[in-house]
Amino acid sequence: MNIEYNRPLNCMQIHLEGTLSTQDILDTFDEMVKHPDFVEGSDALWDLCDASHPDLTVTDLYNIGSHVQKHAEKRGAGKTAWIVLNQVDFGIARMFEMLTDQDISIKFRVFDSVEEAKDWIKTGE
Repeated sequence: MNIEYNRPLNCMQIHLEGTLSTQDILDTFDEMVKHPDFVEGSDALWDLCDASHPDLTVTDLYNIGSHVQKHAEKRGAGKTAWIVLNQVDFGIARMFEMLTDQDISIKFRVFDSVEEAKDWIKTGE
């Protein structure tokens, strides 16, 4: 896990590798909001290009969403982009996007392109 502040994009940038569990994602979220450069409402770019999360279930996705919402005051309403290249993982991440669309305070989108994700983070929408 690598978490750093990306100054040109003005966001937190997370890079994960390997096979991820629900707990890995929750732990990474917790580490991100504890990072010294994190401020409430920071945007976040999660680079999952070298990671996979094939075993996440719908229950896991709801648990991740609940965890994010439980920490909504600390997290703020910033944007979060997940970059996922594997089609199965992309589908799972899109399911999370749809399941939590109304339930979490952040704007969340999934991308299969690094450049598209960065462009979305850069825009003020």
